[in-house]
Parts: sequence; structure tokens; C-alpha cells
Amino acid sequence: MELIKGLTVKFLRIFVYICDCKIKIVISGHNSYHNADLRLMKGIIQILVFSVVLITGQVLAQQDPQLSMYMFNKQYLNPAHSGSLRTTNFSLSGRMQWVGIEGAPNTALFSINGRADRLGGGIGGYAMTDRIGPIGTLGAGGQYAFRLVTSRKNNVPTSILQLGISAGFWQKSINPEWRYNTAIGIDPTLLNGPQVNIVPDLGSGAYFYIPMLKDPGKHKFYAGASVNHLLEPRLRNFTTSGEVILNRQFTLTSGYNFRVSQNAPVYLEPSVFVKTDWRSFQYDFNANVHVSPLVFGMSYRGRLLPSNSESASTNKTGIRNRDALVGLVGFHTNTRLFIGYSYDYTLSELGAFTSGTHEIIVSYTFPKPNRLPKFDMDTFEKKY
Repeated sequence: MELIKGLTVKFLRIFVYICDCKIKIVISGHNSYHNADLRLMKGIIQILVFSVVLITGQVLAQQDPQLSMYMFNKQYLNPAHSGSLRTTNFSLSGRMQWVGIEGAPNTALFSINGRADRLGGGIGGYAMTDRIGPIGTLGAGGQYAFRLVTSRKNNVPTSILQLGISAGFWQKSINPEWRYNTAIGIDPTLLNGPQVNIVPDLGSGAYFYIPMLKDPGKHKFYAGASVNHLLEPRLRNFTTSGEVILNRQFTLTSGYNFRVSQNAPVYLEPSVFVKTDWRSFQYDFNANVHVSPLVFGMSYRGRLLPSNSESASTNKTGIRNRDALVGLVGFHTNTRLFIGYSYDYTLSELGAFTSGTHEIIVSYTFPKPNRLPKFDMDTFEKKY
């Protein structure tokens, strides 16, 4: 456990350093910024990172469903992302994990979010269903994000911080009749009858981004931190061992859009995603190339497990660190509809038993800003 904590601290220091460098690069191109703006933005990023470290708790339960195309649906991971785009957007995702293994995870997710200027930010909602073996999960909730403009140029927002919160419910169910192998017999940890538990669920997050001046609906740089299952709800009488805890899950995301060609809209977007419940760590490194109307990308996913874990490898460190290599492709049918597909090639020991993982996402952005306010967001900010 001490090794895991040490690796976490090292990663967080690297993360802060990268964010610091990115901010300096962006700000150096705008002479109108002052040193105070630079210090403010650096402080915001450091708060995003270290606020996650300050929240600790008991960790016993499995982490939440996995998504390979996380960069196309940041709202589900972080409620503070809600409303950060200029228009209303909804997404539908489906994932079939470890095809060929009976009882492997299957996930479906729907989310929608948009700007809500009269509320000072954005709102959203999501619904998710996931099943792995005998365990079924259903979650739904609403989200709100408060929008704070941290810097301007010619009265146009050039950096924005959003603070978000989500509230909803989480349902866990167990089907005791499910069997991977009937010859094994009855699982002694499962109760005789089906069990269903419904508990309230809260989450929070922060999301800092620099919008593109020519395309404010896209973010030149972003960094976010969030925590789910904030209250660590307990599922009582769920198994023969008693209650099960939905432990807090922490996520960190960051990415940057580099314009590769000045003559054509070609962008390179590297990003990083980290997820942990403080027992195990997952990290994704991704790079997407946007060549309108296509998107191509590759990701590497690894996991860090305690050396005494049964799933740990026998390498020198005693920690398994390989999980999957991901390839993705996306297509913008027009300026509003996006369709993406990803394939996970399993690098772990499970690769001998599965043909891989498939994931698809369909995202639609409404052509006009949501009509909740009767005035422009910039006008609202100037007034208040």
C-alpha cells in the first residue's frame, strides 16, 4: 500500500508540472495576460489535483464501469463538465467487455447536458446500466455545474473553471441463480434469494478549461478532478458476509489540442485519464488525431495492484501493469452527429480467453444554444 501511495504522489507531481507547462505555453501567446492571471490559473490546476488527495476513505468495493472513449463523454465522469460546451449535447454508449467470457461486463450509458445561464452554469443528467456475472447495477442522477470565468481577453472568456455536483441513486442487485460453471455448485457468498439494494449517491468535481477562440465549443486545454460515491453508501444484507460499501472513486483527466496544420483543421489531442479507489489504480494514455470529419486514436491502459494481490504478476515489482491496447475511430457525419467505435486488445492474462472488447458511442449536438436564457452568456457574465 505504501508503494501505491508513493507512485500516486509521483504521478500527481508530474500531472501538476504538465498542467503548469501547458498554461505557460497558452498564456505566452496572449500579451494581455498579467502575472496575477498566471498565478491564479496555476493555483486552480493545483487545487484540482490535490483536492482529490485530501479526500480519503475505506476501499473495499469494485470500481465503476470502464469506458475506453472517455474523452468523448467527460460529463459522466465529472459533473463539473456539464454545460461546458456551447450547446446541448447527448450521448449514448454501449460496451461489450471481454467477449467470449461468460458473465463478462456489459455496459450501457445515456447522458445529456447543456448550458443553463440563468443558473450560472450548466445542468445535465445520466442513466447507466451495467452487468457483470450475477451482479447488476443501475444508476441515474442529475448534475449541476457553476461556471466561473477566471480570465478574459477583450471581454471574451479565455479560461473557465466549473465546479459541479451530482445527486441520484445507485441500485445493486444479485441473481443467485447465475452460474459460470454448474459443476462448481452454489457460491457460498450469495444469499438464497435475489437481493436488490437502492441507495442515494452523491458526487462532485472541478473542471478547468481554455476554450478555442475560433471554436468555443472545443477546449484547447482541460484538466478535471472528480469523486463519485462521496458518502460511501452501504448495501445492507447484500451477501452472506453482510453489507457491502460503494467506495469513493477518484478520477483525474487532462488533455490538450495541438493544431498540426495551419492550412487545414488537423488537431492532435493527447490526453490522460486516471481512476482509483486507493486499492487499485487504472491509467489511460491516449492520443487522437482529428482530421475532419474523421478521428483516429490509440490508447494504452495499465493497472497498478498491490504486490500481495492474487492478480498481481510476478515481475520484479510484483505489480501487474498491463491491461489493454485500444484503437478507436470516429466519424462526424455533420457538425452535429458523431459516431465512434473502439476495440480493446487485452494484454493481461485474460487475453487467452477473450477476443477483445467492443465499444460504440453516438453523440448528437443540437445546432443552436439551448434556449433557457433570453440573453448571451457573455452578456450575463458582464452584468453579474
